[in-house]
Amino acid sequence: MAILASLGLLGLVLVGLPDVAAAGGPTVSLGDASGLERDTTTGSVFVPVFLSEPSDQPVVVSFHSVDGSAVGGLDYQTWGTVAAPRSITVPAGSLQSTINVPIASDSLAEPDEDLSIVVAGVSGGDASVGDGSGTATIVDADGLQGPNPVLTVSSGAVHEGDVDQIEVLPRSGERTRDEH
Repeated sequence: MAILASLGLLGLVLVGLPDVAAAGGPTVSLGDASGLERDTTTGSVFVPVFLSEPSDQPVVVSFHSVDGSAVGGLDYQTWGTVAAPRSITVPAGSLQSTINVPIASDSLAEPDEDLSIVVAGVSGGDASVGDGSGTATIVDADGLQGPNPVLTVSSGAVHEGDVDQIEVLPRSGERTRDEH
């Protein structure tokens, strides 16, 4: 925010004006992303940061995390605060970067959880903020939520006495085989 000062009859007057990017500068937007929570290793959610056009200068994006159903320090590593945001730099000439949000591992079967990454400010390359919030979803890998899964085969045939293989990929990413 630009601050204009004026000394008048009533003393010093400060007026705040919203920042306005110069014509032709890139717009910074965050995308949505999801990452798999793992039992024994730390996973990550990679939240994309997009520029609407390349800049001839590096663009610094300051951001912080905001709890949703996921809790910072418990489900994921908190990234910055409103008072002390973190930052990444989109290099000159680039259109994208990534905010890596580490996910805490646990073995609890729980619903998927989410958090937000919020842009606190941008600088460099005459950049301005477009979509200043991205949702990071932590996908639980400790069990399916809801009713039992159902496998549906839409086409194909197996003749009696023949063997066919079906590959089942559970949410955990482990491969299992069942022969019928």
